[in-house]
Amino acid sequence: GVRSASPPGSDAGVLPGGDALLTPEPPPQLHARETIERELREDLAAERLELVEDRRGLVLAVPEAFSFETGRADLSGAAAGLMGRVAGVLETLPNAVRIEGHTDNTPIHTPRFTSNWDLSTARATEVVAFFIDSGLMPDRLSAAGYSEYHPRAGKLGDQRREDQKIGQVVRLKRRVAPARVQ
Repeated sequence: GVRSASPPGSDAGVLPGGDALLTPEPPPQLHARETIERELREDLAAERLELVEDRRGLVLAVPEAFSFETGRADLSGAAAGLMGRVAGVLETLPNAVRIEGHTDNTPIHTPRFTSNWDLSTARATEVVAFFIDSGLMPDRLSAAGYSEYHPRAGKLGDQRREDQKIGQVVRLKRRVAPARVQ
């Protein structure tokens, strides 16, 4: 059985025989990674998503080809389907979620976007709005735009082909979102 973390000599929380009353929960990151790998297995295998872990948490990177058309912040039809599947998994996890928008270094200046900063933040907030519409609680979400200045390299690093640029990052923070009182 599972041993209690009670101080030696204490029987608090321990059944006869040394078994714990409650099975300890796995760390949120371990549970999140296992859930994502299981539920988004097909998207990960098809490289529509890439799952990595860094010092800040789990990262779901979405190649630009599967998220946004060049110079646009509207989710494509395929991207909406993919983000819908991601939202469904995120809804089952307790982690706070940060959406990070990225662009390439091609300058942009349109009536809607005066710079890649505008475009990257618009992309991030577009995904946040989509996640809220999909049922995620807004207090779990945050958005950031990085323009071309914090590139998120995919598996192929700096030698990426054009279609493997990272357009969007969904970061599951190690921090668990605050519990909501209903």
